[in-house]
Amino acid sequence: MNLKNIFLISKRILLESFGNRKLSFFWTVFPIGVLLIFSSVYSNGDIGNGFTITFPGTLVGAAMFFSCMANCVSLISIERERKTLRRLLISKIKGGEYFIGIFLAYFILALVQCFFLIFITYLFGGRFLGNIFLGVFIILLSTISYVSIGFIIGILFAKKSEDATGPAIAIGVPLLILAGTFFDFSLLPDFLQKLNRANPIFHMLYSFRNVAINNFSFSDIKYSMIFLILFSIISLFVSNSIFKIYGRKI
Repeated sequence: MNLKNIFLISKRILLESFGNRKLSFFWTVFPIGVLLIFSSVYSNGDIGNGFTITFPGTLVGAAMFFSCMANCVSLISIERERKTLRRLLISKIKGGEYFIGIFLAYFILALVQCFFLIFITYLFGGRFLGNIFLGVFIILLSTISYVSIGFIIGILFAKKSEDATGPAIAIGVPLLILAGTFFDFSLLPDFLQKLNRANPIFHMLYSFRNVAINNFSFSDIKYSMIFLILFSIISLFVSNSIFKIYGRKI
């Protein structure tokens, strides 16, 4: 595993992401808009409490979903069209290095989004009430899961840039809604609540929300954390295997 190759891939993705002013603008405006709207919905006269309640879902369920998963699908499709993936396959860069480079770039983007949203949350009187290190660990696991899902969708379905949006929305948005991003998942029928236990986004939200709002410890959310850890490991293995199988056909 060559760290230099990993950092070069991450650097290229970050430079392109921050260099695209329109993309950077919408990255910033979209989650902030969601945070402002739903904070007013859940404020019940206490705007600070509204921001405290809404921040976790906005970050993990909205901002990271689009930046880490949907953008990963778009990245793979664009890399295909540019023939970048084909050049990578005949270079000294390995599939694992390519994937880790993508993950590192999107983890940094997730932390940047977290900083902006937490800044606005505190500006309006909201608070992050839990352990910040546990929160970052959940963001780390969530990034691995999102990027892995996006990587798999991109390799299997997004052969052209115009193919990127459809699969990401068709697969991701129902999972996002079922997870209870903007409402309490207990409002769902019983069979959907049970089905939700296999939804990785549900466990991301459940863990991060309870850490941020209720100051839960690892032991309080251990089942969701174990799910996320196992899902991250399995999705890494699957995405790497799919890249090895289908990469030669790109």
